[in-house]
Amino acid sequence: MKPHAEPGRKGPSGRRKAGLLRFAVLVPHRDSRRLVTACRPSLFAAGLPGAWSFPAVAPLARLSRPLAASELKTLAAFLREATLGRGGWITAGEPADIPSPGSDGGLEGPLRFWGPVLDLPVPAWRDIRASESAQPETVYCPFPAAVLCFALTPGGVPPSLPLPALPALSFRAAAAAAMTIRPLAAGAQGYSFHWKIGPLFWLPKKPPRSRRST
Repeated sequence: MKPHAEPGRKGPSGRRKAGLLRFAVLVPHRDSRRLVTACRPSLFAAGLPGAWSFPAVAPLARLSRPLAASELKTLAAFLREATLGRGGWITAGEPADIPSPGSDGGLEGPLRFWGPVLDLPVPAWRDIRASESAQPETVYCPFPAAVLCFALTPGGVPPSLPLPALPALSFRAAAAAAMTIRPLAAGAQGYSFHWKIGPLFWLPKKPPRSRRST
């Protein structure tokens, strides 16, 4: 399984700020991500400069360390199990503007994510940690909801801002992954980042038998 990485955006000097942030994310299949990318120019023109600042993924939790492969596999199985009652489909609903939980990572304010809320539960740490894990203790701060990010909104979205309608999105193919994001020293504060997404752990067609029997 090859890592999926997105280069992010660099300022003219290419310098990066300290303050690495880590997330567990849901990565939709590329066909769904293309629909998100196609909306970015109109969102930018409508007044959301953060439309180009974050990849088309849904952040699930802030982390203090990268998740182990076994933990990401368990996360993928948990998310698949949550979709079994609707044929494995994940559907995007109404948009919401949600702040990142946990510490601000050296930013002036917390990251805020705007996009449609997915009909997925956000797992708690106990749902994905392997009991035999020897990994060091993790600070795992779940988001209040899974939002497929169309734009970063550091100052929030003004209620009066006329935004274009978002496409109807529904997908079954998706993966769990770990992601890092680092603010750039050059560029607009709150909008300029370098990001990297690690190896993808695809949601299985069916959850493992051990999870189905519990």
